[in-house]
Amino acid sequence: MRIVLAVVLGLILLLVLQVPFVSLPVYLIFVVGRESPAVTLRSTLFPLGLACVALAVELVVVIGTDNDPMIRLLSVAVITFVAGVLAQASNFAPLAPTFGFLYCLLIALWENQTPPDTIVKTSLYLIAGKR
Repeated sequence: MRIVLAVVLGLILLLVLQVPFVSLPVYLIFVVGRESPAVTLRSTLFPLGLACVALAVELVVVIGTDNDPMIRLLSVAVITFVAGVLAQASNFAPLAPTFGFLYCLLIALWENQTPPDTIVKTSLYLIAGKR
């Protein structure tokens, strides 16, 4: 009952705020829902921290390379490799693929022909939606 109530309230809040990527936070509500509130809080803060790190890495790649399309493509390959290695080496295996997925989702936004400030705001909304 607690998980259903959390999903319904979270979805209503996300729809009222009109946050992009609504499916991702709703999915994470199901993933992080545990029996203990302490474990749920800990497993919620890890993906939120990963989203912040993925956003920072995305902005460093885009700003540092002056939005070069080839570097963006190569960065996806590098991040995918690093995420795969970390998934095998870490104790909490789902964190690394989540980081890789979030990075690929964020870096793909730069393929659109939209102004950079809109892309940055959309990237920041991803973090706001994960809360």
